Amino acid sequence: MVSATVGSAGAMSAEEVQLVRKTLDAYIERDVPRVLESLDENVELFPIRAVLEGAPYRGHGGFRQFLADMKEDWQEFSPEASEVRDLGEGRVLVVGRFKGRLASGMDVETPAAWMCEVRAGKISKLRFYADEHAALDAIAAEQR
Repeated sequence: MVSATVGSAGAMSAEEVQLVRKTLDAYIERDVPRVLESLDENVELFPIRAVLEGAPYRGHGGFRQFLADMKEDWQEFSPEASEVRDLGEGRVLVVGRFKGRLASGMDVETPAAWMCEVRAGKISKLRFYADEHAALDAIAAEQR
């Protein structure tokens, strides 16, 4: 079960948390049309591969390319969320684990966190982090 924590911003924050949860569920189910409904047409995705290669995936086409790249690198994979937390200002943090089997056959299970930025009812940016602390540290650094 995924817990949801909503900050004091109220209804809008609850809607943003619900949007992220709905999108994560669609992603886990590999329901691409449902995921795309939740993504801004100019969404920026920063998974680990994009960070290493120095460029995000952009737009709906970028999301589809991300899926193709994941299929190339992984036999199977699934994010598991233990908490979806409103951080205010359109930011929603997903904390959980990433499980998968690499193309080489090696199993991987690791903590993970995903920061989602929501603008105008759509996810406009999604960045992956090694864990909750890395995500929160990155946010703190942005605010300095």
